[in-house]
Amino acid sequence: MAVMHRLREISGEILKKLPSSREDAIAVYVPTFGAISYSVFALNIMEHARFKRLFAPNELLVANTLWLNAHLGIGFFIYSRRHLSDSPVYKRIIYSAFGTIAFNFGSVLLWASLKSLLPNSTGLRVLFGLLSSWGLLYVGKDYLDHVDTHVPSIPVDSVTTLEE
Repeated sequence: MAVMHRLREISGEILKKLPSSREDAIAVYVPTFGAISYSVFALNIMEHARFKRLFAPNELLVANTLWLNAHLGIGFFIYSRRHLSDSPVYKRIIYSAFGTIAFNFGSVLLWASLKSLLPNSTGLRVLFGLLSSWGLLYVGKDYLDHVDTHVPSIPVDSVTTLEE
């Protein structure tokens, strides 16, 4: 009984911490699904034949959906960063679009270039695609966290939202 009670307490604490507003969805959920899509899209680049077989006949639709989700996720992640919070909305959108395009297309270029250097091993290519996507996401997040530490805290009322 004590274990069940403790599990209920823990699950209640977790649910309280989950973001629930529209801004939270933009800052947390969209980027999370974007990161997942980005990693799965890496598998499309690194091992396209298997990806195509797995998702046939809708392989192109799946790949394009993952690609779009990756762009939206990275874009909204950049958009919601503290260092951009006092910028006008149009500049935040421009900076976010530039960042997501540079990050995603740069990643695809890296994967396509390195794929030709890797042995023709499905397992190795899949592992490399996943690990490199996670590594690039980690470095990108770490960099933006670092940039945000150099910005003074801004009161919540003065943060620009999507409505403005």
